[in-house]
Amino acid sequence: RNRVAVAAATVIFGLALGLAVNATLQARRVAREREVAEQQRSRAERERDKAKRVADFMAALFETAGNTQELTARQLLDQGAAKLYGGQAGDDPEVRATLLAAIGTVYANIGLSSEAKRHLQEALRVREKLFGPDHLAVAEAANPIGLAAQFAGELDEAEKQAQRALRIRERQLGPNDPLVAETLLVLAGTYTQMQRFEAAETLTARALRIVESRFGTASGEVSYTYNQQGMSYSERG
Repeated sequence: RNRVAVAAATVIFGLALGLAVNATLQARRVAREREVAEQQRSRAERERDKAKRVADFMAALFETAGNTQELTARQLLDQGAAKLYGGQAGDDPEVRATLLAAIGTVYANIGLSSEAKRHLQEALRVREKLFGPDHLAVAEAANPIGLAAQFAGELDEAEKQAQRALRIRERQLGPNDPLVAETLLVLAGTYTQMQRFEAAETLTARALRIVESRFGTASGEVSYTYNQQGMSYSERG
C-alpha cells in the first residue's frame, strides 16, 4: 500500500512539475510576444515620425523655392543640403541620414557626382554608427555611392560600393528581391564601363528575371532593365 501511495505521489509530483514548467514556458512565450509586439509598435511609430520629419523638411525646402522664383534646382539642393550640417543638422541622426541619402541620390541622378558622394558618404558614416556595417540602411547609402562613383569614372570605388550593397541586400532580403535587382544594375553598369561585358550581361539578365517575376513583363521596372541591357549591348558593339 505504501508503494502505491509513493508511486501515486511521484506521478502527481511529476504532473505538477510538468504543469509548472509548461506554465513558465507559456508565460515566457506570452511575455516575449508582448515584447515583440511592443517593439513592432515602437518601430512603426518611429518610422511614422521619421517620415513626417522628412516630409516637413522637404515641404520647407519647396516653400523656399516658391518664395524665390530665381532659384535653380541645383541651388535648391545646395540650400537643403547645407541645412544638414553644423548647427542646423538637428538632433535626430537617423532622420538626418535619411535626408542626406535622399539629397545625395538626387545629386547622383543629375550627374553631380562630387556633391552626391559627399552627402552619401556622410549618410553612410552616420548609418554605420547607428546600425552597424551590415544593416539594410547602410546598403541604401552604399548603392547610390556606387552609382555616383560610376558617373565620375571612379570604377574601382563604384564596384566596391555596389558589391557591398549587393552582399547586404542578398543576405537580408534574399536573392530575388527588387532591391537586389537595383544593385545588380548598378554593378552591371560599372562592369560595362570596365569593358567586362560578359559579367555585365550576366548581372543584367539576372536583374531582368527578378523584376519580371515580381512585377510582370509589362512593368516599368522591366522596361528600365531592358534599357540598361540595351546600353550594355551598345557599348560592346
